[in-house]
Amino acid sequence: MNKQFGERFIPEFRIGTDYFLSSMDLELVANVLITKKESFEFYGGFGGHVGDIDGLVIPLGINIYPFSKKDFGFHMELAPIFGDWNLLRGSFGIRYRFLND
Repeated sequence: MNKQFGERFIPEFRIGTDYFLSSMDLELVANVLITKKESFEFYGGFGGHVGDIDGLVIPLGINIYPFSKKDFGFHMELAPIFGDWNLLRGSFGIRYRFLND
């Protein structure tokens, strides 16, 4: 879940779980749009991660909107987590934006 403030600042609250819903992780990140074009956005940020691994998270990602209507797109992100254990997390998926037409 995120709420964009202005043209560049996008804080996000994230909830993650494993396949069996046996553990839950919480994450709060402050992302900044580095590049914003009509068809894609590149962002970076920092934040905190609490759960099985507690620590600092530094996400770098891209949102791609390839269709003429720019509300539906794709998301890819790499996010190293530094803390109890150090790991590199990758994610990809779909993204939908509720745009005002």
